Amino acid sequence: IWVMMNKHTRKLSKMPEKVKAKIGPYFMEHAAIVDKDSKKLPKLDDDTANYIKWGLTPRWSDLDV
Repeated sequence: IWVMMNKHTRKLSKMPEKVKAKIGPYFMEHAAIVDKDSKKLPKLDDDTANYIKWGLTPRWSDLDV
């Protein structure tokens, strides 16, 4: 299923077949979620991190609001 999201209302709608056919060649056919690799990433804290940069804060462009 191909869907589009309206940026202002954040509502999803199905993508028309005409649009899908037009932009389809630019996308690769593969699954978004890979089931084969299920290993977990280790927890990262002050002791295990190689580099730490203090004072970073997220901006509005970094957030999904």
